[in-house]
Amino acid sequence: MIQQLAGLLQHLFDLLLAWTLYLLLKKVNRNLSLFTAWLRLVNAAIFGLALFNLLNVLKIINNPKYTEIIGDFYLQTQVLLSLDSFNHTWLIGLIFFGLHLILLGYLIVKSNFIPKVIGILLFIAGIGYLIDSFAYFIYPDYDSVKEVFQIIVILPGIIGEFSFPLWLLIKGFISKKKFLK
Repeated sequence: MIQQLAGLLQHLFDLLLAWTLYLLLKKVNRNLSLFTAWLRLVNAAIFGLALFNLLNVLKIINNPKYTEIIGDFYLQTQVLLSLDSFNHTWLIGLIFFGLHLILLGYLIVKSNFIPKVIGILLFIAGIGYLIDSFAYFIYPDYDSVKEVFQIIVILPGIIGEFSFPLWLLIKGFISKKKFLK
């Protein structure tokens, strides 16, 4: 129940974030900002589909009747297949998220009110998501080099994806202080 609520909240926040980013950046390029928001929503929808696989795992492992009826081996196989399905679906969603970050980064670089370095970091993070997701599906021995690909995603992702909301919070706080004076 808590996982379902958390997933629902995440999707609501993704909707709000996509709309907010569209409103923030539509002055830069209305159509591109709208497309960027849609990519974020597509990612959220795909992630929602992926979550069904995790809910399936919870249902299987929390119900002892399944073990009695179908046996341990089949049960373990079903859990592994559901986890793989979650991972595959999630990675497909990350392709759309990577495209979202690339376009978001571009819009930020083109804006005159958000630091360009944040846009560059988001752009690089988006490329990292694309590289990692495609490598997972294309590279046959991905598991042997996944740490390298994860670094490609994690470093720019952490810096870029955390610096933008941090900048928005600080900028909003400063603007609020100016408004209240």
